Parts: sequence; structure tokens; C-alpha cells
Amino acid sequence: MKEKNNKKRKKKLITVLSVFAFLLISFLIYSHFENTVIEVTEYTVKSERLPSGFDGYKIVQVSDLHSADFGNEHNGLIGKIKACNPDIIVVTGDLCATDKQSDIDSSVLFMKKAVKVAPVYYITGNHEAVLDKYTILMERIEALGVTVLNDEEVTVTVGEESIKLLGVSDPSFEKVTKEQEKTVMREKLSGLAPSGDSYTVLLSHRPEMFSIYSEYNIDLVFSGHAHGGQIRIPFVGGLYAPGQGIFPKYTSGVHEKNGTTLVISRGIGSSSFPFRINNNPELICVTLKKA
Repeated sequence: MKEKNNKKRKKKLITVLSVFAFLLISFLIYSHFENTVIEVTEYTVKSERLPSGFDGYKIVQVSDLHSADFGNEHNGLIGKIKACNPDIIVVTGDLCATDKQSDIDSSVLFMKKAVKVAPVYYITGNHEAVLDKYTILMERIEALGVTVLNDEEVTVTVGEESIKLLGVSDPSFEKVTKEQEKTVMREKLSGLAPSGDSYTVLLSHRPEMFSIYSEYNIDLVFSGHAHGGQIRIPFVGGLYAPGQGIFPKYTSGVHEKNGTTLVISRGIGSSSFPFRINNNPELICVTLKKA
């Protein structure tokens, strides 16, 4: 009888361990998929103010790469960008990660390949503000032909028509409090002074400042930073985002306010928390349409 009971216990233990092993392997496979398979999200943004020459114009957004590499030497990511057939590529901050201070080569390699696909416009994020090799990074990517918009504007033309592209550096460069960062952002946008005469696109890392962007004559904003809330809960959204806290409002998708459209990327890489759950890395392709 004792031997029979021992066999039953052993059988139960094997069953429990088998179920545990199955669940662990399933989780690891799912986690790998969630963190490495890039999802391409396509949006159409319509506006009556858009010049006719820009009808059908495509903008690809890459955000929060955090020194990650997708495919051998970024070939997986670059392939998906090429498939979108972009007119320009916008990179909205956190190109490198502060926990990989010595590894800027991977990020520079991505930029080197991206500029061969389409013109690249780049702004900084909060991670660049504390990056030891920030100056070296800027020198290297500018040498590749990347346009760094450090509180600057450029004119993008198609034929004889044009739109304005503005880019602001992340307010964390100013070493101020979170509340003061809002004042810094207003000062930056006031200095750029969008006139309202031209269709205007803004690149700014922080989606939580959407209400500020909407105070100015800006038609379209591209942001990142929130990583989609890192962990996304079905029917609820992101769990946490820096600058917004628990259950943040702005983590992904398209938002409208006072005539301004905000497009938020869930980002490509991860930072201090290395896992994305229900939240694949995201590449965004926006097509502009004349309304």
C-alpha cells in the first residue's frame, strides 16, 4: 500500500512539473515574440490644410529604439521600413539606452541604413540627456546626413509646395523639475512660433504634453516615450508610463485636441524594464491625405 501511494505521489509530482515546464516554455516563447516581432501600424491623417502636393505623402516613425537590434544588423527593421515606402523617416527620441552607454555603434548603424531608404529627421529623448557619449552620437549621425532638429524647424517640399517640420529637444536636458518641464516646452514652442499659415508637423518625445502642443498652430505631432504603457491590459490600455504614472492616458494610437492630431508610437525597444507584455514593438506609417 505504501509503495502504491508513493507511486501516486510521484505521478502527481511529474504531472505538476510537466505542466509547470509547459507553462514556462510557453511564456518564454510568448515573451520572445512580444519583444522581438515588430508590428507595423498604419494610420491615415486627413486635413483640409494639407497642400495638394502632399496628398499621399508617407511618414514612417521610429521611436525608443534603445540600442536594440532587430534582425542581423537591423535588417529586419530596415526591411519593414522599406516596405512602407516612406517619403521621410522621423525618429522621435531615445535612440540609445543609458544602460548601454558604450553601445552607440548599433544605433549609428541603424541610422546609416535608414538614410539610404529616405531622408531622416531626428529629435532627442530623455535618455540622450544623460548619455555620456551624446556629443559623439550627434556628430556621427549628422555626418551620415541625418537632420537633427534641436529646437529647430525645416521646410519640406514637394514640387513647389511645402510643409513645416519642427523638432524640439527633450526638456530633461534643462535639468528642471517635472512641472518646470512644461514651462520649458512652452518656451521652446513659442520660440519656434508656428504661424498657422503652413501645415505644421512637430516631433516631440513626450506625449503627456499633448495639451501644450494643442495650444499652438500645430497640425500633427509625433511622440513616443510611453512604450505603450509597457504592459498592456486588454480593454484597458497601458499599465504605466513615465511622466503619467499608473493607467496613463497617452500611450499609443491617434488623439485629437483643438485641431491638433497626436500620433504616439509604442516604441521599438525597452529600457529599465526589459519585457513588453501584450505590446509588440511598433513601427508606424502615417499617410497624409488632403481632406
